[in-house]
Amino acid sequence: MRRFAAALLSTTAAFFFSIVVFAKGRTVKITIHGANLQAPVEITDAAKLAPFGVWSGPGVWINGVADWNASFADWKHRAFPYQTLGLPRYEVSFYSNRSDGRVVYTVTYTYDRKSAAGFIYIPGGGDPAYQTNVLSIRRGVEGNWFRASSAWDSLIGPLLAESARPSDRLPRQ
Repeated sequence: MRRFAAALLSTTAAFFFSIVVFAKGRTVKITIHGANLQAPVEITDAAKLAPFGVWSGPGVWINGVADWNASFADWKHRAFPYQTLGLPRYEVSFYSNRSDGRVVYTVTYTYDRKSAAGFIYIPGGGDPAYQTNVLSIRRGVEGNWFRASSAWDSLIGPLLAESARPSDRLPRQ
């Protein structure tokens, strides 16, 4: 009987949590600001935004199982120390269809052309975006760098290259 009660409680909690996550909405806009951009990049195409939900990854449990699926970050490779000195940094802001035009989550993105790898920083306690982020979702990995997901790099890399100031663009091969 105790097992049944525990299973029922677990299932009920997961169901209600998934409703709360669903209620937070889907990503409807991403804006990117950075030092070498001619103008901010804005993505509003629903098909391009669909894989990049804020409410996936660490901090999300689905049916009692932690969600480590990649969205903008490759969560499975966990946090690691990464030096991004000298690499251009971009502030990436996510907007939800339920946020009344307010930012719901912000990360820092940087791309290393030499290794062809992007990296995502989840703001920690001393960062300006921290409060907004943890009001949306507390992941438990704040203040760390992660490898960007390949889907993220594939979408964002070309957009940043197109939007860079002419002097910052890579020569065509």
